[in-house]
Amino acid sequence: MNESVVRAEPVFSVSLEKALDERMEALRRQVERRAEEIAGEGGGPVDVASLGLALDEALNGRQRWRAGFFELFPPFTCVCAALCLAFAAFGLLFPLLDPIPGEGKSSALVAGFLDIAKIFAGAIVGSTSSVVISAARSRRSG
Repeated sequence: MNESVVRAEPVFSVSLEKALDERMEALRRQVERRAEEIAGEGGGPVDVASLGLALDEALNGRQRWRAGFFELFPPFTCVCAALCLAFAAFGLLFPLLDPIPGEGKSSALVAGFLDIAKIFAGAIVGSTSSVVISAARSRRSG
């Protein structure tokens, strides 16, 4: 078999090669500094793990975890809050729209609306406390 080696022409011009080399050197210094920071947080020398994490951060950016809205407030709690406010508003606004004020049908309806609002308020407290308890358990265990 007769193999011939074909030389490829340079992909980049000399000025682009120089710019790429400068940028790679700056990136190398950045990765070295970050690897030293990561290793310093762990209290040890720079190792493969800290270098890999620094490279990953340099390539993909730092991953900062932020809790989303529904991680802080579960959907069930949000629905209960909306319903609680709605029934409380019905209960408080209904007497203003009632043409005959006093002890009649309207007071029973107002009490019913406010009782339903209290039930949803209790559901908010229960669902929120369960989220707090589970977060405390996970923080303690891990």
